[in-house]
Amino acid sequence: MIDDERILFVPPTAEDAAITSRIFTEAGIQCTLCEDIFIVCDALQHGVGGIILTEEALVPQRAIHVLAERLGGQPPWSHIPIILLTRDGYDSAIVNSAVQCLGNVTLIERPLAMRTLMSSTVSAIQSRRRQYQAARELQSRQRAEDEVRRLLAETREREQSLRIKQAQLVQAAKLASIGELATGVAHELNNPLNNISLFVHNALDCLQGLPAGSEDEAGRATVQLQAALQQVDRAAKIIRHLRTFAREASVERGPVSLPTVLNAALSFVAEELRLQMVRVTKSFESSMPVVCGSQIQLEQVFVNLLTNARDAVAQSNTRRIEIKTEVRSEDVDVQIIDTGSGMDKDMVSRIFDPFFTTKDVGQGTGLGLSIAYGIIKEHQGSITVKSSPGVGTCMTVRLPLYHPTATVSSQALSCADEDEDNSEDRLAV
Repeated sequence: MIDDERILFVPPTAEDAAITSRIFTEAGIQCTLCEDIFIVCDALQHGVGGIILTEEALVPQRAIHVLAERLGGQPPWSHIPIILLTRDGYDSAIVNSAVQCLGNVTLIERPLAMRTLMSSTVSAIQSRRRQYQAARELQSRQRAEDEVRRLLAETREREQSLRIKQAQLVQAAKLASIGELATGVAHELNNPLNNISLFVHNALDCLQGLPAGSEDEAGRATVQLQAALQQVDRAAKIIRHLRTFAREASVERGPVSLPTVLNAALSFVAEELRLQMVRVTKSFESSMPVVCGSQIQLEQVFVNLLTNARDAVAQSNTRRIEIKTEVRSEDVDVQIIDTGSGMDKDMVSRIFDPFFTTKDVGQGTGLGLSIAYGIIKEHQGSITVKSSPGVGTCMTVRLPLYHPTATVSSQALSCADEDEDNSEDRLAV
């Protein structure tokens, strides 16, 4: 603390000022001479060890109240020692007023030996030192208490975060169990679907062998059976896709048709999008972009992005999702744009953190985007997000194009739908 042992002295005469200043200097005590109490008040903004006043300095009495006001503005621990030098037959009213207003006052009657003044001054400085020491200890204790409060708050926050993550892990385990169960159910359903398909085919064969005259009834039955067969084929296709998706992805990568991946991912969520009356617009470039990667892993990424977009538009007045591809010389961008509620900058900065989710506990694990980010990074690509509250979100996945050969193997494109138009396909679901 600056000048914490300095003595402010208001001497009665210039001669007293010179003598006192010389003696204090010889004793190693820093002393600042002041003409009146008002100058003392201005000097209080720096640390002081004590104040020496004479009875003459108390006039006018307004000066006492000004000094008392300044002393009242000191920190609670500060009680600046004041030595008041009175005269024989002093004005008791003024002196008593000073003692009551100023507080920590020691009265010394003049004339006095310089030894007495020095002793009182040293005592005042020592008292002030103890105050400063107590203030430092108080500040240290306050800092320690603040640190303890901060650590307690941080601990409570981490405990809350841990509880949320534990709940999310439980939910993730449930979803994993459901996934395994779904795979088993798909396997069990496959056999009866095969039998149903066989029965329908047999019935169609029987209808074709009916005698003449029953063509109308046979025709109606044939139409019904063919419709049933289409539904069986559709269910079988869903089960095959589900079993493929649930299978552990191979580490090996090869050429993959990106529109095929996107259509496959969309087929997973198409029924939910239809039930929620979400309109999906696809805008794929006609060049059929091919990337090098794992089809199952890429489908997992886009299923997650489409599911998030579906949840984002659930409460929106305009429920629309747009899927776009843009091919360049070395890479291709896939944009999934929704008209949901959007996110602020803080959410966007944390969106890929593991276990971070904007959904309620039990509604999401917070792992989907984190896993998607890791998969895209493994594919030497990138995934970015742009979002505005109240406007929507645009997720952009950038993947390097497959370049080793000019043509794509028929195996890589075998699961592409023969009748799909990828140039400008608009699907209302």
